[in-house]
Amino acid sequence: MISTNLVPQALIGSVDVVTGGASAAYGSDAVSGVVNLKLDNRLEGFRGSLQGGTTDHEDNNNYLLSAGWGMKFGDARGHILVGAEIAQNNGIGDGHSRDWAGNRYLIANPAYGVVPGAPQLIHVNDAKTSYASPGGVITSGALSGVQFLSGGTTAPFRPGSEFTAGTR
Repeated sequence: MISTNLVPQALIGSVDVVTGGASAAYGSDAVSGVVNLKLDNRLEGFRGSLQGGTTDHEDNNNYLLSAGWGMKFGDARGHILVGAEIAQNNGIGDGHSRDWAGNRYLIANPAYGVVPGAPQLIHVNDAKTSYASPGGVITSGALSGVQFLSGGTTAPFRPGSEFTAGTR
């Protein structure tokens, strides 16, 4: 069995899907179905494709380049196939590029019980704990209050303001 990610699209001639009882001929692992990728063994010369795109929000940039080459040899008794493929898909990032995909958290509402009709829980963007740092914080000893930044550098840690009694 081979991963389909290892076969360049430019070399695929056809795809067969076998389901049901007929797939049992391929063994007990294939009872639910089999997908056969058939290489284009008649490819002569070069074949390639290039595609790319982005979304309306100018994120999720992606591209795909697939190339294949084939040649007969030995009075058509043999055939060489060579292919390569490269692809990149950046996704939509950390969620800041789309309003609906932001880093939203459900936290206890500090106005609950104080303001009539205030909900118990509210959604907020980019909530962080007031006592932690993404790279780590030293909380005791002679180096207490030092945080680690990218690349291993250090800086003084300034805790944020805690607005609620807890988060959910």
